[in-house]
Amino acid sequence: EKEHVLESMDKFVTKATEDKPVGKKIIKLDHGHVEKKQDDSAKIPLTKNSTDEYASQLEGIEVLSGDFSNVKCVFLGDTPHTGDDDLLMKMIQAMKLQTGEYLRMPLENISQSSDEFADLCIGLRKVDPVVVITMGAIATNVMLGKKERLSRVHGVTSDKTVEFKDGVVWSYKMVPIFHPDFLKINPKMKRTAWDDLQKVMRMIGKI
Repeated sequence: EKEHVLESMDKFVTKATEDKPVGKKIIKLDHGHVEKKQDDSAKIPLTKNSTDEYASQLEGIEVLSGDFSNVKCVFLGDTPHTGDDDLLMKMIQAMKLQTGEYLRMPLENISQSSDEFADLCIGLRKVDPVVVITMGAIATNVMLGKKERLSRVHGVTSDKTVEFKDGVVWSYKMVPIFHPDFLKINPKMKRTAWDDLQKVMRMIGKI
């Protein structure tokens, strides 16, 4: 039964990564490129539109203006389908996160515009959360800059560094989890997802 679940999980992840280009294709910029260093950090050349003001207008981001001092987590990933959004909110509530302690940022169509990845990084830098939680294979591969099976990297904390053209260096922690859409299809994996979220809770002092 475990092998059946893992096989189903791998098929879901593989299909998700095949539906949209991942890795270096997504993070290539019109006015430059992401330069991978030996320490796995990324140097993001900013485009002419990449300003804090522009980033604050990103479509779908709940809040990108105001005080972010209490934000502990950013949930990054494709918007869950109808009904699955309820599951995500239950996960957030189970983590004891209050309003103002988390943000949800979408990744819709990020592969269609090279500017969007730079803007996403600027938005994350502005919020400066304790941890970025990537939901699903798409978000995880975008932020890692390479293709990985979610079945291998879920719940694993990565220390990431982004160096911007303006000289600012921003470091953050990233933890991949299974997307709510996947958990709806494979409810037996909810226990695993909860274990991953508890790791995050320890990082932000909720346990």
